[in-house]
Amino acid sequence: MGDQVKNLMNMLASDKASLRSANTVLQNTDIQTGTNAGSVSVLTGY
Repeated sequence: MGDQVKNLMNMLASDKASLRSANTVLQNTDIQTGTNAGSVSVLTGY
């Protein structure tokens, strides 16, 4: 039983790290998208 709990805790720790990494990527994408949305487009003058 102890090994199952350890394996589960290790798996959860790995998942937590993966989710934090994905969250950082998504935040950076949101920031970049917001930055690009404010830039001047070639279509602005039309």
